Amino acid sequence: CAHSLKGNTRDALAWLDRSLDAGFSTHERFLRDRDLDPLRDEPSFKARFRIAVTTARRNTVLSNSPVEKVVPLPARRKPRRP
Repeated sequence: CAHSLKGNTRDALAWLDRSLDAGFSTHERFLRDRDLDPLRDEPSFKARFRIAVTTARRNTVLSNSPVEKVVPLPARRKPRRP
């Protein structure tokens, strides 16, 4: 955040990468963190997020980004009744 506010884009993006690697990946926090405003127009800032969706097959998922991959979930077994 401090690098972003100082206008040091390269270091700010490097620290952002480190935070993502460390597991700090709540998308909503990135959207609301005003300290990151100077980075919002940077193409590499915009390209940092991946979205994963888990849903039933009968549902439709819409996105404005290309689908990277589809992984079918294993079929759920119905519990046996005693």
